[in-house]
Amino acid sequence: MNTGAWFFVVSIIVMVAVLTGLALRRRRESFAREPVHGQSVIFATRAAVLKRVGASGGGGWVTLKGVGWPQFLVHPGGLEVTIGVFDVLISGNTVLLKGATMRRERLSTWPLVGGNRDCIRLWGSDGTGRREWKVSPRGTSVEKVWAELVAAGVTPTE
Repeated sequence: MNTGAWFFVVSIIVMVAVLTGLALRRRRESFAREPVHGQSVIFATRAAVLKRVGASGGGGWVTLKGVGWPQFLVHPGGLEVTIGVFDVLISGNTVLLKGATMRRERLSTWPLVGGNRDCIRLWGSDGTGRREWKVSPRGTSVEKVWAELVAAGVTPTE
């Protein structure tokens, strides 16, 4: 077999592995994603959202990116961050309200997020594992988002 054929075979194997991993992740997270996604929206705002990556809260923070700022949605049973049609590419974008906690913080200079640096740090679960977000609203005050989260049932901590 020549080099081109080997490259083609390896490429196909990698694509199958990536698509299988994506399908398994979507199925595992559907426990929380589908019920929350199907609920009415109580509150919505554009926001800079950083998500903790890595097992057991380890690792670093990743900024969710889409066309414009991601949308932060509050539903009666959970919280959701959406980047529109590209949601299939991200995991951990749903948090159930039951047991969710939050506190106010300031975003650090890294990763660089333009505009307001005030944020709300959220901890919760999506039914499959712990989730941690930093949400910095765009076009809405942090106080308004805080009030909506308290009204929805997120517990403030210090």
